Amino acid sequence: MADPQHVPELDSFDELTVKLYRLGLLFTTSGLLAMSAVLAMAFYGQTTGDLLDRGPVILMCLGMGLSVASMHLYDKRIRWIIRMTSWLGILLLMTAASLEPEYEHFTHSLGLGFVFASASAFALKEQFCFRLAALRLVPVFLSVSAFALWLEVPALSASLIGMTGIIYARLSLAKVSMPLHYDVGDKSKYEA
Repeated sequence: MADPQHVPELDSFDELTVKLYRLGLLFTTSGLLAMSAVLAMAFYGQTTGDLLDRGPVILMCLGMGLSVASMHLYDKRIRWIIRMTSWLGILLLMTAASLEPEYEHFTHSLGLGFVFASASAFALKEQFCFRLAALRLVPVFLSVSAFALWLEVPALSASLIGMTGIIYARLSLAKVSMPLHYDVGDKSKYEA
């Protein structure tokens, strides 16, 4: 987590994980924006919601996977909770398509909810670093959109996920423009 007063010496692994974390945020942003577009097109009858299972969700899951595998957080319990939430969501999303239709929708919605929860955790984590007030809205937008997706209300889901994507885009641009050591902070404060 950012500690601008402390400038650690970064090894090549630190640099790699910071870059992967930031790349993960960019993929998550792209996935959210693409998901919003697909939902909007489905609402206007331009496509079916089946596209949602392919590109946008896969892109968002890839982004969350990279981010949780590479995040820098001092508290090991919080790191573990965010990782497990994300991996559980990704696992549920991966298995949903192989289930019977009556279980597929629920499992897919639950998996997306877990991935949204970890995306919300990242927004709150980064809010401490950037003081962007909009980051506090991400958990609200994603939780409401998860229920809207489950209830099959694509217009509400599209708008909330789209706004979240815009907030994540602002976060991603801020992350890319800051020095790498801001993401690592003081290595001596990390719990094993």
